[in-house]
Amino acid sequence: MATITTTVAVTTMKAQGRPQNSPNSADSTAGRQDKEEPGRTAPQNSGPAAINESQRSQTIHSQKGQPKIPRSLGVWHAGARNAPLRTRYGMIRERSLYITGIRWTRAIKTTRHGTWSYTHDILPSVVATKTPFYRDTSFRRTVNVVDKNGVRHQVEQRIDSLIPTPKTVYGVGWVPLGVRFTTSRPRWAQASFGISGGGLYFNKPMPDPMETRFNFTLDAVAIATIPITKKHRLNLGYQFNHISNANSGRSNPGVNTQMWHFGWSYAR
Repeated sequence: MATITTTVAVTTMKAQGRPQNSPNSADSTAGRQDKEEPGRTAPQNSGPAAINESQRSQTIHSQKGQPKIPRSLGVWHAGARNAPLRTRYGMIRERSLYITGIRWTRAIKTTRHGTWSYTHDILPSVVATKTPFYRDTSFRRTVNVVDKNGVRHQVEQRIDSLIPTPKTVYGVGWVPLGVRFTTSRPRWAQASFGISGGGLYFNKPMPDPMETRFNFTLDAVAIATIPITKKHRLNLGYQFNHISNANSGRSNPGVNTQMWHFGWSYAR
């Protein structure tokens, strides 16, 4: 009876996974020691599943390691007061030009000297004040003319007269082609030089009634970029603007304006 009780107890202990004083216990202890010994590694899985997992981890690592391409979004305003304008009656200096733009910038190449960027501008407001328009005041009159024989005749003459009338012209624009270079030094005020081109559309012919409403525009800028915070920049400088219809109208006087430029940008 005692023998049967001992056998049952040993069997119960094996079933619960806590063997005592058995050969299998020694083997399992040795196996655990082998796993815990330094310098030994567990066998790795092999096969298609392991290869796919390795490729997936490498792809994720490479994606995380790719640097972000610098981009920025900003607004700017340029203006000039009493800018010269060539008209059919000569040069005038009472005209003013104001341009407001929204600019998106994307870096395309970075060197040790600076960064080349692509710029894209939308111009929601272009205002040209005192643009000359002309009011026709032609009239006819009768004058007395004496011919070579001394005979007096009455001759009707037509006198053409155009009186300039200044008006404000409003327009919008799209400048999809632009490139800019920004120096890497100094950090506190980086120099930036750029050129861009696009089109403008006005509510009236610009800058002469014989021109067209659509004009081409070309801009060149030289500005200083001043960091305000880690992502915010202040831009101050000079802008040269040219407006022309490229000989698509009856006349093409063209407009060249030197303007001050200031703006704000947010780097993403």
